[in-house]
Amino acid sequence: MSEELNRNFSILRTKADPAPYFLSYEVTEENFHSVAATLGAVTGNGHGKNRRLDVCVRVGSPKLDNYHRVQGERTQFTSGALLTFEDRPDALKNRIWLETDRAYRLAAERLIKIRTNAEVKVAEQDASSDFSSEESVVHMEAVPHARFAAEQWAPRVRKLSEKFSEYPGILTSSVSVTYQ
Repeated sequence: MSEELNRNFSILRTKADPAPYFLSYEVTEENFHSVAATLGAVTGNGHGKNRRLDVCVRVGSPKLDNYHRVQGERTQFTSGALLTFEDRPDALKNRIWLETDRAYRLAAERLIKIRTNAEVKVAEQDASSDFSSEESVVHMEAVPHARFAAEQWAPRVRKLSEKFSEYPGILTSSVSVTYQ
């Protein structure tokens, strides 16, 4: 990720207009396990894993950039694109590059709209900058790896879901437990 971050930022800084002044990546890896039951019968028992990539591209300047809030507008800045959970550098680099390109294009387009909007409107009430430069803070710790005891949860979920079968007016129900 660091290699792609440096490469993409360098290329965009020299060749893109508007050039980004900030670029960051965040990957969230999630493991999940679940057990589900309906009317006393286990209907699902599974587990999985996924990774999500969030790309943050800021274009313009710290004073006014593509993250600037426009009154009455609801905007989602990152998409959380799915990323392969296999540690294959070529596949990861390719996906990171595609998401960086997509995020940059959206950022540049949004900045144009914000600048156009700012020219047409009267001065805003909040004149604070959109981005502030602060000292970096790094915190790392090992992720605790707990075990989900599906064999213990399946009978509990089954028993809880069975309670609904005592009521003939209930046609279907669902009880589930999920560990993430």
